[in-house]
Amino acid sequence: MTTTDPIELAPGTFARVVPGEPFATQPALRLDSLAIYLPAGDDQPSEARLAATTGSSEWLWNAAEYWRFDRASSELVQIIAALPADNTPGPDPEAWAEAPTATGTIALAVPGDFARPEGTTRWIDPAGTTLILRYEPLEPTPRSPDRRRVRLAEDCFLLIEDNRVAGWQLERPARFITGDSGGAPLPGTEVEAALGGLFSALITFTDDARLDALDNGDLTVREELRDLDKRLEPYCARHDSRALEMRRLTRQVLEDFGPRS
Repeated sequence: MTTTDPIELAPGTFARVVPGEPFATQPALRLDSLAIYLPAGDDQPSEARLAATTGSSEWLWNAAEYWRFDRASSELVQIIAALPADNTPGPDPEAWAEAPTATGTIALAVPGDFARPEGTTRWIDPAGTTLILRYEPLEPTPRSPDRRRVRLAEDCFLLIEDNRVAGWQLERPARFITGDSGGAPLPGTEVEAALGGLFSALITFTDDARLDALDNGDLTVREELRDLDKRLEPYCARHDSRALEMRRLTRQVLEDFGPRS
């Protein structure tokens, strides 16, 4: 496998890596819709955007991601990737860190529409330094898969295994949290590190298994979320937009699941 080999973006749909400049804007990790937006700030597209692009989008009730490519150049324009609700054991992030990495974008080999299923699992380390979104894995083989990455934006990587898109990686993901909350991100590496750990806790406490337990009256999960709410409070009091978004989601889960008290 070489870095110039085509990659399977979706079943029967292939793309090529185009080395060059990454997206100029950061990705956004929207907690109000639980999705990664690239570039940040792009909401659901207008009819004009749809007419000028081709690719994958959600239709009616199917769970499809949103990948749009410019009709003229075939290069990537926008992605909206849903954050899966299932946590998974560690996906060997060290192996990804050592994988060959190209910076640039991707372009469709043959322009056209396709279906891109959503991710299936997510993983984050306790410090919140790496968030990985995984798609349905390939059948296991006796050998280790060939891995490479494409850096599409600042600390935002597309993960490729055996020439197939396997997932996403965000480094220090709490930096990219956004939504409708007011305020501005508080500066400082200490704040960033603290919020990274709190974001990791939020991801840990809000997977499907724990939400089911909470819905069935599990008081341990409820206390974990209440404790997280208290730990977020100092940053919310200073109007940190990321902490406000995390608290909003935490309180929404507490309100929507389990008994009220």
